[in-house]
Amino acid sequence: MASTRSRLAVAGATAVVFSGLGTISNLAAADLDQWEPAQVVDQSNRGYTPALFSTQRGRAVAVYRADGAVWASSRPSGAGIPWAQPHRLRVPLNTSVGPVATGRGGGATIFLGGWAYTHMNAAGDWGDVRTFPYQQFDPSRALVTPDSALVTAGATYRAVKVAFKPPNGPWMLSPRLYLGYYTALRGLWYDRDGRVHVLVTQDQDIDTRSSGRDGAASTTYPSGLYEAVLHQRNGALAWGPLRQWRTGMVGDLNDIYSFHSKVLSTADGAITVLWHEYDNAQDRLIQLMRHRDAAGNWSPVRRMRVNGLSQVVSSLDDSGTTRLSYLRRGTGSDSRELVTRELSAGGTLTAPTVVDGPVTSDGFGLYGVSTPGGATLLRWYVNTSAGTEQRLYRCLPGGDCTGVGTLSVPADPAMAVTPNGAALIAGAADAVEGCPPERLCSRRLPPPS
Repeated sequence: MASTRSRLAVAGATAVVFSGLGTISNLAAADLDQWEPAQVVDQSNRGYTPALFSTQRGRAVAVYRADGAVWASSRPSGAGIPWAQPHRLRVPLNTSVGPVATGRGGGATIFLGGWAYTHMNAAGDWGDVRTFPYQQFDPSRALVTPDSALVTAGATYRAVKVAFKPPNGPWMLSPRLYLGYYTALRGLWYDRDGRVHVLVTQDQDIDTRSSGRDGAASTTYPSGLYEAVLHQRNGALAWGPLRQWRTGMVGDLNDIYSFHSKVLSTADGAITVLWHEYDNAQDRLIQLMRHRDAAGNWSPVRRMRVNGLSQVVSSLDDSGTTRLSYLRRGTGSDSRELVTRELSAGGTLTAPTVVDGPVTSDGFGLYGVSTPGGATLLRWYVNTSAGTEQRLYRCLPGGDCTGVGTLSVPADPAMAVTPNGAALIAGAADAVEGCPPERLCSRRLPPPS
């Protein structure tokens, strides 16, 4: 089964996942004839580990390592348009990339290694790498508000803080949000008035010696799910009252680092929140979801049976409809189907629609990226007796998911999708068909006509 190598979480754009893949056998999906020929992103030798995402105006951005340095390049939307001259980001070679914040203006801000950040404008011009002024917490989520303020949130010692930068002003730092023992950041978004919200859990320590669940005398688990709103008062940031969403265990024992939650948002401030909770009666995790429209009205909480939230690819379109794509068991224990279903703004959860399968395999993996407008690119990895297979699907708002190609390369392409539904993959020659040896390339699937 493919193993995830690294993940770039992107707020306001897409999520980027790198995963393993292999050779291809016959697939029930279209071939790559729909995709444009390979383009060279960088002529340098041995370019590798690209992070790929799209701005809200469809400009594709790649950040990668080559020739002992970290580089960035971009290309606007359109067929055959070349990638811009690479720009060197003057940071150490082992610097991690992310999170990324994109705004309506078409630019993007990238946080680098938790200590620096840089900005690209809508035309693809890069600014200098700047030092992030608050070294006591590591940015893990970021966004741009409707009035172009840059926001990032992350963990400090057992607490959560938010850094806020107005478009023409200095950085501001929130007070620490601390609920006791360990407060963990689970989500970040803004509402229609531009106010910043966070979702956090209060992680607690319990004695498990009598539970028989593990051999440790104590363990940590996420307890309670809370929302807090950040306000500006007299030129300073302050937290509003906590809003408690759930009580009790919202993750499994020892789940402090593997608790999964997702917050999807639209430009007008509507959100869908997905998370899991521990069902003590059934001794398993259950997946839950809830939608709040731009006016602040909540839908009922809905449950969905799926192996894990980390295996669900989700997107939210401008109508308030949430698409959920995941694998479910088919006709046998080694059989899987790719299905999608939708959660309406009013809270109605549709029955699953089969996109592909069933497929018999001894290993499966589903990966995907999406944009705030709801366009999604899925990649289904299966391992059969004939070899490994990787199938690509594009899902559009208000439409179905359709097969758009298969890959016949042994390495990992990065993926991105633009707001108009164009899709991109990027990587070296072993990840992108038609790429010259020792070069970094991309291929583009045009938007639907």
